[in-house]
Amino acid sequence: MTNGWILVWDLDETLVSGWPEYPQVNQTALKILELADIARNAGRVEAIFLLTNNSDQEYINAALVQLPQFDGVMDSTHFSRKHIYSSDNMNGNVTKGLSDVVQLFAEAGISVSKSDIKKRVLFFDNYPSHVIKDEIPIKHYIHITPDFKAGSKKRDLTRWDYVRKLLLPSKRYTRKLR
Repeated sequence: MTNGWILVWDLDETLVSGWPEYPQVNQTALKILELADIARNAGRVEAIFLLTNNSDQEYINAALVQLPQFDGVMDSTHFSRKHIYSSDNMNGNVTKGLSDVVQLFAEAGISVSKSDIKKRVLFFDNYPSHVIKDEIPIKHYIHITPDFKAGSKKRDLTRWDYVRKLLLPSKRYTRKLR
């Protein structure tokens, strides 16, 4: 275990939008994933995971072709997430939590606990009401604002500079990568 950052990404309207007619990848998010790969090679990122409430395997696989950086993927059909469509949670959108991240590590053969990882998780999502938001430092919840929509002209207000600062070693190095 490197004790580096753990990036956990949502898929729909965070990384990808417009499926199946006009699929588009969020280009700013893609640049962050590329920076995360550089940071991983330098030991500043431990893992990059995809945690989605989507169950469309064709869609997920199509996205992964364009986004190959992920160390693990968990969709809504994963055996550990059967609870997400319980009678208490009919929309299935609020249960993403650190327990899911612990499970993703377990599937990679790494044993961690919530307390081991909670201060190192950066969670990227357009939906502001997941359980994980209360389990990690609030500044580590990166709210994609507005939702990423294919073809939208709305100004991106996401706190990407904060993420870049965490992933990169210095301002001088950051300028070279832009």
